[in-house]
Amino acid sequence: EYFWPHGRGHPRHSGQSPYVFASTWPCNLSAMLKWKWSHPDGRYRTMVFSKPIIDDMRSIYIAAFDGIRKFSRTGEVLWFWEVDATLRAQGVYIPNNLAIMSGRVYACLNNGDVLALSMATGSLVWSARPGDKGIGTDTGFVVARGGRVILDIDFSEPLANLTNRVVALNGSDGSTLWTYTPDQGVWNFLPYFPEDDETTVFQDWSAGVHRVNLTTGERVWSVPAANRSTWTDGGSALGPNGLLYT
Repeated sequence: EYFWPHGRGHPRHSGQSPYVFASTWPCNLSAMLKWKWSHPDGRYRTMVFSKPIIDDMRSIYIAAFDGIRKFSRTGEVLWFWEVDATLRAQGVYIPNNLAIMSGRVYACLNNGDVLALSMATGSLVWSARPGDKGIGTDTGFVVARGGRVILDIDFSEPLANLTNRVVALNGSDGSTLWTYTPDQGVWNFLPYFPEDDETTVFQDWSAGVHRVNLTTGERVWSVPAANRSTWTDGGSALGPNGLLYT
């Protein structure tokens, strides 16, 4: 089992870690530092966008403006997948957090491409473009679970009412399994998985809640926000009591 397969850990933990960081708290973080990394051309040569992802060997995967790096548990760069320099010059980068599943790293580019890389080598396994309107550039999450890769696509803008969609792709080949269009767009998209593991639940940008069938993409139910004219960049949390807090 991977230690930290998504940007918020395990989808059912809602950002809570089952692992102990230190025996006492507060602790001396400087004294506990094992290693650090900076770009060889200078610490300001790139910018990190994603939260760290940790596999079963405690290797760490990080997305930055220039690409994705895999680090060993001791800080050695094991491989680097680079966003093409021509695309970077056009403003293309990795906007969302990464995910790992079944030996692959999943990521997306703001031009609309969704990628699967080999966790072992960093080589491209497949690339797909499930939509033609790009992918929003805020801090969303790519989530991989049960053979599916779930993320939001299309640029969204609440003030202009430009809504986006949620898609599920086949983790093996990138083919689209289903598309779901919420009444309100999503922002900082992060899906959770209740105990049945047959559905996913997430909030939209007005804090309305949607529950969707993982196999078909059909709406199970949705609860609109009390005030649909509002907007939030905050996220929801799935509690241990089975309630979703928005």
